[in-house]
Amino acid sequence: MAVFAAVISYILQMTSFVLLRQKLPNIDRPYRSKFGIPGAVVAGGLAATALIAIFLNSAYRPGVYGVAVYYVLGVLYFAIAGRNRLVLSPEEEFALTSGERGVPMVSYETSKEQQEAILRGGSESTSVPPSTPPSAPMG
Repeated sequence: MAVFAAVISYILQMTSFVLLRQKLPNIDRPYRSKFGIPGAVVAGGLAATALIAIFLNSAYRPGVYGVAVYYVLGVLYFAIAGRNRLVLSPEEEFALTSGERGVPMVSYETSKEQQEAILRGGSESTSVPPSTPPSAPMG
């Protein structure tokens, strides 16, 4: 059932790619896709087609349903209990605050209370020392 998990992962990655390109188009990225949003949409469509094909194959169906139930239980656990134990990475904080706080590739710290405020959608300001991210060769 690794294919099932991989296909779902591809769909989520392509969705994230498109959403980040639309919401934060001007942030520095270490890698720029040659095909951009159209390429991500095509890749996501191919992954969705593969997911449908997995469900249409009767030999895979029992295993796929078992894995789907396992995933749903995992999401429910996260929604009920796991969500209260999150610790944000710098990249996650950057994404959740739409680039206002946290700079990828720069070391900094935020308190647990500040991270919880970000997860709740708050915009508590912190005094993060200004620094410039290391410049990576773009090419």
